Amino acid sequence: MKTFDKQKWSQIRAKGHTRFIMRQIVQRGIPMGVIVTVGVFLFENFTHSVTPTPGNLAAIFFCFGIISGYIRGEREWEQCERAYDET
Repeated sequence: MKTFDKQKWSQIRAKGHTRFIMRQIVQRGIPMGVIVTVGVFLFENFTHSVTPTPGNLAAIFFCFGIISGYIRGEREWEQCERAYDET
């Protein structure tokens, strides 16, 4: 959320923390993971370096996709909670 809207946050908050985090992972984390994984794959292939194994690509996707989506969701939840309490 760019600008804080207390009414909108109340609706999101009522749906729950877990749902919010899962949406952040799906909306932001997975696309980020795909972009980074494809980027690493292309970089490795065009530089004629070692071709990454599917296991390495899966680890890259997990690290950048799922974990970054979770961390970003938690941070945004905390920021919105703080703004909600202040208003």
